[in-house]
Amino acid sequence: METIMRTIEYVSLTKDRLDESILVLREAFFKHENVCIATGLSQNPQAIAECDNLIINVSKHGVSVIAIEKQTNKIVGVALNKIQHKSTSSNEFYEDSIKPAKYPETAGILDFLIEMENSLDPFQPYEANCLLELLFLGVHPNYGKRGIGLKLAEISIELAGLLFKGDNVKTPIEDKQLSLEPRPQIVTSVLTSFKTQRICRRLQFDIVKVIMCRDIFYNGQSYASLLGDADLKFTLECKKLN
Repeated sequence: METIMRTIEYVSLTKDRLDESILVLREAFFKHENVCIATGLSQNPQAIAECDNLIINVSKHGVSVIAIEKQTNKIVGVALNKIQHKSTSSNEFYEDSIKPAKYPETAGILDFLIEMENSLDPFQPYEANCLLELLFLGVHPNYGKRGIGLKLAEISIELAGLLFKGDNVKTPIEDKQLSLEPRPQIVTSVLTSFKTQRICRRLQFDIVKVIMCRDIFYNGQSYASLLGDADLKFTLECKKLN
């Protein structure tokens, strides 16, 4: 899948761009995202590197999108997306990435993902059996405030919509074809900053759950206290495909 704007090109993540995408997420996502900051992951380069295994496993789903600056041919943003069927377990998927982790900060962010995804069944309200999740959305700090994050999310929804309609636009990063099935019927995301929440407002996601950061904890401290914002909230959001 490919969309070309004036200076930025949006394409599906391919095998030859995987290593560069990992480096961009290290810089653009893990150093700045709120949960990564609260758990201390953002300050531990070795723990950040341990997340590479998770990125690779998610990339194998073939539904991630990257933004490339045309003039330099550099990746400047990544939407790391995964497909999940109702019958599969998020716990097992994330635990495969936790097992080799040496650093508690790595386990912290993966435990957070498991906790969030276990706190709500997104399938039931929409009578869906498969979803595409916007898992990590990162734009390099040097390319902020250009609408790149919004466009990455928008293209990800368009990709999910094509799958929903039966067009197999998955892009494998391994030497094997990916099946069209299962096809997503909804797009979901756990949003931990006002920036990504604002993106999903513009894209008309439904807010299905609000989690006040003073009510969830890491190592005995609330996320609100760790992040210095008593009113901070995370949201679980969904968008039905049609």
